[in-house]
Amino acid sequence: MLRSARPWSAFGPSAAASGRTASGLILTVLEAPRAFLLQGDPDDHRLAEILWRTIGIRRGLAMGEVQRSETDGSRLATMAPDAWLYLQPNPASPRIAALTDALADASIAALIEQTEARSWMSLAGAHVERALAGLTSRPLTPARFPVGAGYAIALGPVHCLAERPGMTLFRIACPTSYAPYALAMLRRI
Repeated sequence: MLRSARPWSAFGPSAAASGRTASGLILTVLEAPRAFLLQGDPDDHRLAEILWRTIGIRRGLAMGEVQRSETDGSRLATMAPDAWLYLQPNPASPRIAALTDALADASIAALIEQTEARSWMSLAGAHVERALAGLTSRPLTPARFPVGAGYAIALGPVHCLAERPGMTLFRIACPTSYAPYALAMLRRI
């Protein structure tokens, strides 16, 4: 049974909940990283330079892919040809201010905070890949979704971001308004 410190009607990205799924996997609601939607011209070399200089990530990923910074664990997910989601696990990171200032100075892109827009959860256990496979069409085998990778996936009808930090662990971010539904769906697997 999933337990929460707050009722589901007050569910948000910081709600503490954990439990086991019907098949024994460990399901945990996680604290959300700071999240920012970045919109700009994908062909503007100045934007690429600012991203590399301020957050240490090169853009240019395929749709739905997530790239991770080697230095601080932040991530950049390609959401559309001209939109990326920047995820920063350290809420006080100086990289956030550096990126904001550099983009404002250059006037080449918009940066919109969306931390509360997504709720994060993890699913862990020996058969996590097989259990999730019934909810998504994205191949989850290590060859197609290796450790360290992240992609946009559909979890049933819910469009999510998923990362694979370990062989038996997936982190999933879904729109906060769908979080109770996504958790209920995951709890049943």
